[in-house]
Amino acid sequence: MLASKDCIFATTINDGLKARMNKFLNEKFLIIATLLDPRYKLRGFPTETDRKIAKTLLESEMEEKNSDIQPIKKRKISTSALDPIGQFLGDFEINSSNETTISQFELEINQYLMDSHIARDSDPLVYWRNKTLWPNLQQMAKIYLAAPPSSVESERVFSTLGGIYKPKRTSLKEENAKKQLFLHHHL
Repeated sequence: MLASKDCIFATTINDGLKARMNKFLNEKFLIIATLLDPRYKLRGFPTETDRKIAKTLLESEMEEKNSDIQPIKKRKISTSALDPIGQFLGDFEINSSNETTISQFELEINQYLMDSHIARDSDPLVYWRNKTLWPNLQQMAKIYLAAPPSSVESERVFSTLGGIYKPKRTSLKEENAKKQLFLHHHL
């Protein structure tokens, strides 16, 4: 009987979190921030469609932010250029038909995504501080992974905490106060 109550409680919490967090799934800012976080990259996007959308959003944001600073460099990438036998035999007709144009931004994104993930307890800002290989992505990471410049949320938390810790509730344990604060803000 206890197990079924626990299951109902867990289901209720799960459904409540999904209902409240669902509005954030389509936020452009959060999609790009997740993609730029080297701990998660594409792990935060369950379907291939979601991954493509995230990459497209990031690339378009990079083009928008850098349009006046730096022109987009286009590179021609040939699929047969990776084939040494095709190069040796001089198969130029196949070479010219398989050429695609890729932007510098898309190239940076693809190289970044091929790089290994970092540990979940690592700081993504330290990772980006050392990644000068991808200067455009590095600039985007500074924008999207920075702490918000407002103290409103922390003031709201302390205000709520003041309501939980009242003189009449001095015997309330710290761990229980943290749980109440979490439930208050997330349910």
